[in-house]
Amino acid sequence: MKNHIYTTILLLISIACKPQNKELQEAQIEIEENIQSTESLLDFIDSGLILTPADHEAIDTLEASDFRSAFRLNDSLVIEKNINNYLDSIKFVEKLRYPTNYLELDYYVSDFGKTISNSGYYNTPKNDEPIFLLKTVFFKDKTTLAINDTMTYSRGNSGKGYQIESSKPVEKLAIEIQYQYPIIDKISLGKNNNKISLPEGEVSLKKINKNEVTLIMPKVLKERIVDINAIYKNEKVLREKGMSGNTLPSKEELLFHEKVLDIQKLALKKLKNNEFKNKENLEAFIKKNIPKERPISKEQLFTGTYYFNGNVSSIDLFIKKEQNIFGKQNILIEKSPYRKLEENTYGYYISTDTVTGKDGLIGIDGNWKIQPNYEYLYARNDFYFIGAAEQLFHLNINEEKLEPVSYQLRETKLYHGNLAITETKDIRWDELYGVTNAKTNQPVIPHKYRSIRVKNGLFEVLNLDNSIGVYDKNGKQILPEIYDDIYIDDNKIETGRKVDGKPYLREVFNLKGVKIKTNKH
Repeated sequence: MKNHIYTTILLLISIACKPQNKELQEAQIEIEENIQSTESLLDFIDSGLILTPADHEAIDTLEASDFRSAFRLNDSLVIEKNINNYLDSIKFVEKLRYPTNYLELDYYVSDFGKTISNSGYYNTPKNDEPIFLLKTVFFKDKTTLAINDTMTYSRGNSGKGYQIESSKPVEKLAIEIQYQYPIIDKISLGKNNNKISLPEGEVSLKKINKNEVTLIMPKVLKERIVDINAIYKNEKVLREKGMSGNTLPSKEELLFHEKVLDIQKLALKKLKNNEFKNKENLEAFIKKNIPKERPISKEQLFTGTYYFNGNVSSIDLFIKKEQNIFGKQNILIEKSPYRKLEENTYGYYISTDTVTGKDGLIGIDGNWKIQPNYEYLYARNDFYFIGAAEQLFHLNINEEKLEPVSYQLRETKLYHGNLAITETKDIRWDELYGVTNAKTNQPVIPHKYRSIRVKNGLFEVLNLDNSIGVYDKNGKQILPEIYDDIYIDDNKIETGRKVDGKPYLREVFNLKGVKIKTNKH
């Protein structure tokens, strides 16, 4: 439509290049076509809401997937509070790559957007993303490193991060965060309210045709639309299927169009009255009446048609204001709790050597404690690491070396600080369980049980014949495997067993295995 503005002039002037009689006949056809095209454009701009009545689908003809959550805005005070809470929740992870360390924030754009809208449909524009200025790095060995540089996205990483030239493990980061958030206006348009004036210009609802909605607005507003709620008859919000759009002439260009239209109509009238005897007469008339100055476009318009998954009753537009609200905070960011396995109590940290690509263990000083001779290492707890082919290694702290073991961990949790439930393979059973002192790598309870459970610090073992017994943390068996059921609470152990030729026997013991009473049932 934009290129149509000046076609009239060019077409009319081009008449002079044709034979006289035929030229005037063709001129009449071209002028009539231009008048029709110009009138259609102006009628589209000036017309009111075109509503095509349509019976809405019954609610059961639409699937749940045809609807989505409404865009629910938070006010400025709530947004600021949400931002504070979100910034407080940000953590970092470190990726030790000897002799460097890559520090990455668990920052995601969609999460920041949720501080503005409860439904999370607001996606932070790239230019509005928070800026994370890394000020100081605090290492585990209590030393610091001044950085004063911006954290950015890097290839292969989804979060914002920064690589420091140090292999030392990090404890926390001092970061200055500069952020901004928008103020968003909600505009409701429908059958009874199809136009609204804003400082940037007028927004018009031109058509609702079943599931299609056509809007006209200044192009600058179209670029600031955050979301559109297309309202179904039951107040639910329909999911958008797609859209198409075009640029329209500006108001100045439309005024020029109207003047050209008048000239077109007058020229056509004169042409039909045979007032133009030749091309010179027609050309002179055109040059005399066409505005001499080309209009300057100050504000382009945009028309867009949006398609939804059901028939639309009305729409809510959410338009971001031109100016954002800005803020700045200085915060300390700690390591993510999901990476606690890297927080080795005894100062061992997995690092990958950038030269060989192999893993080893470094200390808080950033130097190798165990050389990088392993294809792969993954920490299970303070004393165990998984290597290639799922080989389990025990960390010998006294000799500072990793030793392969023949058993596996039943779980990563350590009981009483150093006791691990471990398992071995058996021909008769898939696994047999025992308890190992993780610090010394010595057995505490032998690997001969079908299962082991920990209750109130005691180890309840299930024998191969389904009998149950109890061990304490020192590996002392305080109750033999002769019981059918056992219940352990804070201060006693209740047992039950069948005795040949006798009633079912109930006994109560203290937590050291001393009998308190016996009951027969």
